[in-house]
Amino acid sequence: MAIFNKFPYSNAHVLNLDWILEQIRNLTPAGDMSPEYVQQKMQIFNVKDFGAVGDGITDDTQAFLDAIAAIPEMGGVVFAPPGTYIISQTLILGNGTNTSVSDYNNIALIGSGGTLWAGISIPNYYAGTILQWAGPATDCMIEVHGPINGCRISNLILNGNSALDYGMRIWCSQWGEYDRITIAACNVQGLGLEQWGGQDGSITSNNMLNRFSQISVF
Repeated sequence: MAIFNKFPYSNAHVLNLDWILEQIRNLTPAGDMSPEYVQQKMQIFNVKDFGAVGDGITDDTQAFLDAIAAIPEMGGVVFAPPGTYIISQTLILGNGTNTSVSDYNNIALIGSGGTLWAGISIPNYYAGTILQWAGPATDCMIEVHGPINGCRISNLILNGNSALDYGMRIWCSQWGEYDRITIAACNVQGLGLEQWGGQDGSITSNNMLNRFSQISVF
């Protein structure tokens, strides 16, 4: 029986998809491909398994929060299939503070891509994974709370809906990867790299050795 002690990376930036496919082929008992089995063994958490609808009408916030909460400290992936997901509360990856490092590392939030849109709003009919804001204006849609290692956010469209101040804010990320992300219609800041105020001197305040690619902010 395949034993999964840690979600694998081929290097600091790239999810080892070949390793995943090999383990799926070796699953025991043979042919057991139930979502519950794969989720348990692979540490991949599909938000639709937690009740997300993705119809652009239903508030899917709790499904995302529950999927993120299910990730163990060793890491895992929250996956959002194509759809428009209404979000009304900040999605937080990691639990780092100004005095402590995150207990959770190697967290990934991955969607299914989407069409880059050179306008101020993003039509819901575009294929891909869209997170659309419906919460307080002063909030942020996604926050990374480090110091944290190996965080990845990828293949998402964040639509602030002209009703959100901040799209994504990152505190003290190391060896992270942030790619293929479109952030639109945020009133103050689309993407921010931050450090905690009053940070303890023994805790790193650096955002270092991260990779940012194919990010568009409108």
